[in-house]
Parts: sequence; structure tokens; C-alpha cells
Amino acid sequence: MTNRHEPDPYAPNHELTPEDLKFNAEGIRRHRDYIVPENAAEPDLVIAPPSRRHTKKKNHTVRNVILIILACLIGIILIAVLTVVILQHRGRQQLLPDAPVTIVVPEEIEQDTAVEITDDGRTVRYNGELYRFNENRTNILCIGVDRESLGLESGVVGTGGQADTLVVLSIDTANGDLDALAVSRDTIAAIDLFAEDGSFVGTENTQICLSYAYGDGREKSCEATVRAVSRLLYGIPINTYFALDVNAIPTLNDAIGGVTVTLLSDFQSYYGPIHPQGETFTLYGADALRYIRERDTDQLTSNADRMARQKQYLAAYAEKALAAAKQDLQVPLDLFEAVSDESITSLTPSKITFLTTSLVRHTQPLSFWAVAGDIVKGEDGYAEFHVDEKALYEQVLNIFYTKE
Repeated sequence: MTNRHEPDPYAPNHELTPEDLKFNAEGIRRHRDYIVPENAAEPDLVIAPPSRRHTKKKNHTVRNVILIILACLIGIILIAVLTVVILQHRGRQQLLPDAPVTIVVPEEIEQDTAVEITDDGRTVRYNGELYRFNENRTNILCIGVDRESLGLESGVVGTGGQADTLVVLSIDTANGDLDALAVSRDTIAAIDLFAEDGSFVGTENTQICLSYAYGDGREKSCEATVRAVSRLLYGIPINTYFALDVNAIPTLNDAIGGVTVTLLSDFQSYYGPIHPQGETFTLYGADALRYIRERDTDQLTSNADRMARQKQYLAAYAEKALAAAKQDLQVPLDLFEAVSDESITSLTPSKITFLTTSLVRHTQPLSFWAVAGDIVKGEDGYAEFHVDEKALYEQVLNIFYTKE
């Protein structure tokens, strides 16, 4: 309440004239922290430092930007990890058998009363040891096709090239153990025969390398070769194939910086002089192809000699490629892409991702096997490799089963 004896400061002043109420705009042009005397020179503006409140706001802005960037990076990493996990899961499903496996037992083994076969051949008691089929194993048939280019150009069955090199690559997806079983191209086995129109005719016991020729030179040839090799191995499932034009070997070889071997025989380099047996020599380009491909066809054992070089080369290549993959998981995909135009395969990015993560855990060297048997000269004059059934069955137990 206002004291009635004192004037009310908020009471209207009726003595002010309209001139007194005019707003002096010229006197308040700029913000000052002092009073400008009348007729005084206008001083320089004083720039005050930014208020502390504005500094905090700027710091908050920078911090928010950093948090957004970090969140984006974490999101990208999570998406990448999730993608790898999905590819691994899908790849494992694609690589492992999706139906119960039946293993055919050779007649010689089945008639042995000391051998116990149960569960469609998946459980075997042999020589007092118990073997169980390893369901964690995935098997890839690697096919080296002796042809300038993959696929049929003439459209005639039998002209798609031959399976010059056959190697079953077996990987234990549980621990990454790696085994390779080489099959001689001259192995006498039951292969599928097809008429010129592609219709199935039947099977014939002949050289297994011809299984590829009786096809379309592409997927059907690969599938026919897979069936022939699986039958040879008593029904062991082969889940994937990879057929490569052998002329692409230099590309794969040089992609990992060459492969060093100890020469198993005198070697005539494509680029220069003859290198003597026993020399440590690094293969580059055409030399890699020459080392694993050439043989003297006049010699009955020429393919066996060549397989020994192939075994040596593949072991050295696998060791170097796996070491590179452990440093960079992209390496297998890069190698796969490098020869995509010279290969036919049922490999997928999912399978490759799963195989890569399995193999990087691998610490043991590649175990290399060769189908046991004898080489003879056939009636047509060509070499024939006849399998030792008992020895091969024992190899199958050692590779594709686990001993308990």
C-alpha cells in the first residue's frame, strides 16, 4: 500500500508535455557500458569476451557431434559383426550335409567278422577301435580342368575338358583341421555317361577324369564329377565344388607373392635356365603352372610323379595363403574374385565367410593324403589306377571319422 503522505512514484505526471515524452533514438544507437557526455567524440567499441554460458553451449555442441560420430561408428561395427554372424550361420548350414549320410562298406571289409558296422556305416568298430562319422566335416572337391576355357563351345558332350586334377579338401568346422585327399585322374571308377542330347545313359567303370567330359563343361560336369568321387569314397558327402581352368594358376600363385618349393626334379624354368633337383626355388607366373602341370606321358607313372609335385605345391600354397588370411580375412574373397572368370563353383560368400573364420583357427599344417592303389597299363594302352579298397577305406576312417 502507498503512504498517503508521500507522493506516489507511479502516479501519472500531468505536468509533462508531449515534447518530454518523445523517444530519443539517436541517444541509444548502441549498447554502452558508460554514459556518453554531450558533444563528446564517439569512443571505439569495446568487445566484451563471450559469456561463460555461450562457451558451455559451444562445448556441448562439439561433444554432441563427437557422440553422434561414435554412435555411427559403433552402429557400422555392429552391422558388420551381425552380417558376419549371419553369413557364418548361413554358410555352415550350406556346407554341412542336410540329410542323414549312408556310408557304403567295401565287400572285403563287410565280410570281416572282426568289423562291426552300424548306423548306416556311420559307426564302425575296426581293428578294435571305434570310429564315428564326423558330422562337423565339410568337403570341397577341387577340380583342375585341362582346357583353355571352361564351358562347352561346340555343344557336344565329351568336349568339355577333363578333370586333370582332383583333390578333396576336407575341413573340420569345429576346430579348423584341414585335410586334402588327392585322387589320381587315372583312377578306375564308376562315372555317369550322357548322350549328346544330355540324357542320362548309365554308368561305366573308366578313368575318373572323364566324368567331367561327359557333361556340359560347366555345372553339370562338376556335379557329375562330384558324384563319381563321392561313390569312390563309399558315399562320403561332398558339399561343394570348385572347378578351375588350370591356366588360372599363375593368377592365384602371384596373388600371394609366389610359392617357394624344393624342386623334386630338374626343372626347366619358363623364364630362363634349368634349375637342378633339390634347389629351393620360388615359382612365379608360368613357372607355377609348368611345375604342377607338365608330365612325360610316355612314362606310365608320369601322373603319379606330377601328383607328388602338386601335393608339395598345394601344401606350400595353403600354408602361405592361410597365414595371409589370418592377417586379413578379406584375402580368401580376393583370391576367389581374382579367378571368378576362370572358375565354376558352388561356393558362395556365406560359405567363404564361414570357411575363412574356421580356417583362421587352424594351427596344424595341411595333412595331405593320396588314394592308395596300383598303376597298370590298360588294354587301350592308357594308364589305369586301381584302388586298394582296404587301404582306401582305412584312409576314409582316418580322415572323415573321429576315433573314440
